[in-house]
Amino acid sequence: MLQYTHEGVYMNSNITKNKISVIGGDLRQLYMIEELSKSNSEVYSFGLPKNNRDEINVFCCNSLEQSLSYADNIILPLPISSDDVSVLSPLSVETVLIDDIINLIKNTDKLLLVGKASENLINKFNENKIKTIDYFNDEQLNIQNAILTAEGAVELAIKKTDFSIYGSNCLVTGYGRISKILSKTLLSMGANVTVAARNNKDLNWAEINGYIALKIEEIENYADKFNIIFNTVPSRIINDNIILKLNKNCLIIELASYPYGVDFEACKNHQIQFIHAASLPGKVAPKSAGIIICKTAINIFKEENRWKT
Repeated sequence: MLQYTHEGVYMNSNITKNKISVIGGDLRQLYMIEELSKSNSEVYSFGLPKNNRDEINVFCCNSLEQSLSYADNIILPLPISSDDVSVLSPLSVETVLIDDIINLIKNTDKLLLVGKASENLINKFNENKIKTIDYFNDEQLNIQNAILTAEGAVELAIKKTDFSIYGSNCLVTGYGRISKILSKTLLSMGANVTVAARNNKDLNWAEINGYIALKIEEIENYADKFNIIFNTVPSRIINDNIILKLNKNCLIIELASYPYGVDFEACKNHQIQFIHAASLPGKVAPKSAGIIICKTAINIFKEENRWKT
């Protein structure tokens, strides 16, 4: 039976459920909320659209305070913020200040889950004695996100070029999670794949897996050979010297996070097409990405003994 509270939120009085506040975010958070509502949870959202909420256990709150007051656990988006001041809330007109969240939950036993928080923010939460866990550190989440990123990068490459992946010369910089999955995908599609890395161990593994291995500092020597460059290194390695030597039909896809690895201004100056494609999972597969975040959050709640079944 649903009850109406004096603050305008319907509450279920018959079943003890997990009470979770979801603040801000994009389409991933909407799909995450949908999954949570099926998992013995009541979800109190703020900083998200207030329409299209048909889930019986989801309540759109009128204020940040209302959303946080009902919840035992809180989930903030991935990434949590672009400026360490406000929570990323691209789907809402409301500005949610991180300091307001801190003031409302400090000196409580609420658990705060954050996505890709800066060291500055983590320190701020700790200073206010807020139990905080960054779910972006979860390895399973990162692997699943890497799969979605690789799929999205290939989709972009196909859409933004007038030639086939098969037979094309592709450069993948770095050899982390995304690069390993992306390189394998490109090779399976018939591309000639070069992997550029700094670490000799990575280069050895790249060779073993069937790729051409190249030191990052050697990219400039072969720049004119590549049709597509996928950068995953968050450090400026695709610089003006390299971009100057690229053939004019080369496409660069930036997959790294800030401060990025591609000199975008040099691309503009030399008329090289580039795509700034950071945070691809939320753009190309928000439902899958939202489900992944949901599963990760529930696993953390269980590990912290904060999940009721």
